[in-house]
Amino acid sequence: MRPDNERGRPTANRAASNASLNDTADSTLRSRGRAPHRLQAAFVTPACAYLRGWGSRELLTEITGRAPVFGARVRAWHAQPPTARDAIAEAEERGWVVEIVTEEHLLRLAGADLEEIQAAAAERRGELW
Repeated sequence: MRPDNERGRPTANRAASNASLNDTADSTLRSRGRAPHRLQAAFVTPACAYLRGWGSRELLTEITGRAPVFGARVRAWHAQPPTARDAIAEAEERGWVVEIVTEEHLLRLAGADLEEIQAAAAERRGELW
């Protein structure tokens, strides 16, 4: 493919046609036809929340100033609920798609067998008391 000018930039006519296409596109879609970032958040307890999705680690690192802990069981990043709410607000400001999901949803995405996990949790509850 030959560039439109010596620096590989589109000419004025082509740039104008591309701009009109971007203006008519859905506002949630990013330029170049890529889908927007998708952030999934699960609030598990008053002290535990999980964030999952492309760019979620970097987002949490920007907010807290340190790398988050990875929850291998749910394949998501652990955060305190206030931090997760800040991350959700920042993601929405950036135009990302945000979903609030349950822990069970994250476990299904991670490929876990829910019946097995629920049976183990019930067994542990019986052992503790």
